[in-house]
Amino acid sequence: MTSRSKDLQDKEAWCAAGEVDEGNFIRNQGFDRVVVLPNVEKARDKYTHDMRISFPSDLKTVRSSWIHSQRMFGLDPKYAISLNRKDVERYNRLYPNIVIVFDIEMSEYSGVHWADLHRINTLIRKGMAKEHSYKDRVDDNKGNAKSSYVFDCRWFPVLHKSDT
Repeated sequence: MTSRSKDLQDKEAWCAAGEVDEGNFIRNQGFDRVVVLPNVEKARDKYTHDMRISFPSDLKTVRSSWIHSQRMFGLDPKYAISLNRKDVERYNRLYPNIVIVFDIEMSEYSGVHWADLHRINTLIRKGMAKEHSYKDRVDDNKGNAKSSYVFDCRWFPVLHKSDT
């Protein structure tokens, strides 16, 4: 534990203590499949953000819209995207800290969004993400997902948005 200044206005002392804490946190972190590194920019600007974190991530490429999503799920087809149920189950089992990146290019909307697994699970649990079962995959034995969860991509933070 770092010794703390009793003077709450002593910015230099608090910044020095914070630097020690940052180094200790980075050295001692033990997250599941997550890498925490110091931000090399700190050498040039001590007030910049403290670290960089590398999470496991998976890319989902979205190129077709759910044209009936308004009628089926109450979601604007312009923003409706899906994620296979079997992928969510696999992520929960193997990668609890995964981040899903959605690369979306549809006729009315293009953008890149991301979601952590906790957010995805919360939307599913609350019933906001609707599950869609594929009628043509009931007896599938080729490994296709039998159902997907449908989300509104606007529920997820934006990494990049195109003007289309």
